[in-house]
Amino acid sequence: MSTIKPTVKFVSWLITSAFLFFSVLLFLSPYFMVDWKVWSLAFLALSLGLALLWGLDYSHLTIKQDGDYLTFVGYFNGRKIRRKVKEIKGYRIEEKADQYSGHHEEYQLITQNDKVIRFPRIAYPNYEEIRTFCASNFEFLGHKPLKYAEIMGRLMPIIGFVSGVLALLVALKKFF
Repeated sequence: MSTIKPTVKFVSWLITSAFLFFSVLLFLSPYFMVDWKVWSLAFLALSLGLALLWGLDYSHLTIKQDGDYLTFVGYFNGRKIRRKVKEIKGYRIEEKADQYSGHHEEYQLITQNDKVIRFPRIAYPNYEEIRTFCASNFEFLGHKPLKYAEIMGRLMPIIGFVSGVLALLVALKKFF
């Protein structure tokens, strides 16, 4: 039986707990029942905190392999997927870009009914384990390139240049 466990970054815990703590403070506030703005803000903060917890449970999957079965369990045990190894067609590599890892590759398992099980790079500190797990157990189905990569690659320097010129013009306006 092999197991691959995810980890959650400290920043994610900090933001999630800040939303939940802020909502609890607003619920305990003496102004909670008096002002509609306070309770609407409390419910908004609570819903954002719970949405972040759900997102962590959905994306950070623990992978357990027991013989012919694979079990994917969410970080808080809220999501559980159990599949036979035969039910999985294979894996594909999809190019992604995000604020933490930059441009990177994400491994995804594809089931027989075309469901996708994603393994985000940010969730696993040793992503090499995911690579070897997918490559040793499943068939490679292909590579999915980043959408609009060429357009983004050409537009980003132009947008950066224009925003720099605009910031310079604002600074010059304040100076004079």
